[in-house]
Amino acid sequence: MWSGIQATNYNQANALRVESARESTTAGLLTGLDVALFMAWFNATSADNDRLAQFYSRRFRPEFRQAFDAWLATEPLTNPQAPATPFNNYRSESARRARELEDQSKAMFAAGHDANHYADSYVLGTVVFAVVLFFCGIVPQFTDFRLRLVLLGMGMLLLLFGLSKILVLPRAA
Repeated sequence: MWSGIQATNYNQANALRVESARESTTAGLLTGLDVALFMAWFNATSADNDRLAQFYSRRFRPEFRQAFDAWLATEPLTNPQAPATPFNNYRSESARRARELEDQSKAMFAAGHDANHYADSYVLGTVVFAVVLFFCGIVPQFTDFRLRLVLLGMGMLLLLFGLSKILVLPRAA
């Protein structure tokens, strides 16, 4: 059961990681577009070509528009204290979503790792119980009373060890 949960968690973590990479790529492309439009606007503004500057500024994406307007409010062309670019306050929704998906992927991978640990612990418990059964099976073959007691004692210790391992593990839903 835990092995199936592990596999499912790892598959979901991988799918989330792929989606995060896709969002990150989109964020990079959109940021590149925003930078290119800003540079074109800046060059047009520097050349006193207001018509071309307006042409470019109308094409700013809403995410960049917000950062650009906030930057313009600092009067960057005349204020030496103003930030050099509007990208200080720039927030990309795609980049935020990529980080969120990556965090979800890490959490899902960790859950898969935990499931793997639980599966291994259940297998260990099963092996220990098999050894206990082996001890129970060979004890009657010996006639020496002390040897029988030692084997039964070892079997009981192994049984307690196996139970202690199994009983503390969570149950798969």
